[in-house]
Amino acid sequence: MEESITKEFLLSSKYVAESTSFLELSAFSNPNIADSILEGRLNRTEIGYWIRREKQFTPQSSANTIKPDCLRLLVQETIHPKAFDKEILTLPEETWADAFEKSILSPKAFELATCPGVVAWADMSSCGTNGVFKIVMQWGSSKVTSSKWIINLSHDMRSRETVGFFKSTSGGNSIQILRRLKDCVSQAGNPFLLPTIIMHEELNHIGERQRAIRREVRKVEDALGLRNGVQVSTNPYTFINGNVDFDFLNREIVETSAQLLKRTPKIYLEILNDLESAMSVYGAAIPSEREHTTKNQVELMSILKFQQRRVQAMARYHQVTTSRLDIQINALYNLIAQKDNKLNYLVATESRRIAAASKYESSAMRTISILGVVFLPGTFVASVLSTSFFDFQAAVVSPLFWVYWAVTIPLTLIVLTVWIFWYRTNKRAHLEMDKRLEESMPSSAERKISPYNN
Repeated sequence: MEESITKEFLLSSKYVAESTSFLELSAFSNPNIADSILEGRLNRTEIGYWIRREKQFTPQSSANTIKPDCLRLLVQETIHPKAFDKEILTLPEETWADAFEKSILSPKAFELATCPGVVAWADMSSCGTNGVFKIVMQWGSSKVTSSKWIINLSHDMRSRETVGFFKSTSGGNSIQILRRLKDCVSQAGNPFLLPTIIMHEELNHIGERQRAIRREVRKVEDALGLRNGVQVSTNPYTFINGNVDFDFLNREIVETSAQLLKRTPKIYLEILNDLESAMSVYGAAIPSEREHTTKNQVELMSILKFQQRRVQAMARYHQVTTSRLDIQINALYNLIAQKDNKLNYLVATESRRIAAASKYESSAMRTISILGVVFLPGTFVASVLSTSFFDFQAAVVSPLFWVYWAVTIPLTLIVLTVWIFWYRTNKRAHLEMDKRLEESMPSSAERKISPYNN
């Protein structure tokens, strides 16, 4: 089945040329013999020679009978944006065929290419004194600009040689990893040296990410006044007048939450536990006479256990950061809800004020009607005088003309008196209602929604 899957991947994949180099570390158990480091660039033809150990890469015969522990790596720092896609090969197809034939590289790397995140796999089925031990690890991501890497290692217990392929994205920490690998040349015989160094560098990066996220959380706490009970004037989310842009702050919290979920320490703890199990199997298969290899195994196992403790501490730190961020999210939502509630309350009170003003204005309209009533008596009297009771054709003023004034003036005064009494009574009632309304409305201090209001 594995052969069929591998063949399918090779046929469906496209080759993309990337700059390739090699690194060979040789470590001798005899302190009188110096360890060696060889490295250089390879073209497409030379990659095949290096895999098959032909031409200039043929092992040189030596009178020295001591066999070194070796680590031979193909190294690529990719620049193609899709170099880590499952349908892309950065090594020629014939190189993969030679590597599979010699059991140098594991075809599991093709299947793991479809898995995002950190993935580790170790084949311990054939591990023994004369067996072959294979390790595949990768960090993949769908994001083009993110850092990615993959290692594909094969360790021959009999020849004490580890051969593999290390690929990483350009601009990552591969230079630091390779530099540290050269510094540890004396431990080159252990197949877990490179995975341990990679995990060390990854944990350094994760630690910095966790501290950076915690700093962002502190800024949010300062903006919301949840740390030391006050707002910090220098906080980037707090403006000169002490107000906070809730929309901007909400977006920052969402982004911080997303960053907090990326590369969580829990993922690395699982990988380290898997590596510990694989290292235990490898350590049990080391022949007793290989004291130097056993010593390196004990040292790397100690480093791995330390990294496990380190990740556990990061996991606790991550958990506290998550809890603090959850508190900020709840506090922000509560403040926004309070802001909305107070706005609704102010809208309601202002609506009441408008309703009262409208009612008062309606009384003013009634006043206009009352003024019309004032003229009704005179109009009525004039209508009466226009009857035949009065003769204006003869241009004679009736001696009874005083009757018009005697009726009109008192009647008008009576109407005005009644209207004035009614208006003052109605106005007093409106004033009392406005006073009760003012007492029920929030004061100017209460109208200030919060110190975070825009």
